Amino acid sequence: MMYNGVVQEIPNPLNLDWFYVSTHEQGVNMAHRQQVWATKVPQYGEIWWFFPRGSETHVTEAVILT
Repeated sequence: MMYNGVVQEIPNPLNLDWFYVSTHEQGVNMAHRQQVWATKVPQYGEIWWFFPRGSETHVTEAVILT
């Protein structure tokens, strides 16, 4: 998001392309997507997403939205 007097969304297809990529080395393991979870960190204005990456069967990565 960007604020210059008005809140505007900044397009960012890179995160979606990386997160949902369908290779075994990158992105979320869709076979284990039930393990994806998120938490909000109000102190820093962040949202953390945890997920199993690639062929992993348990959570191994986190993406932080600030």
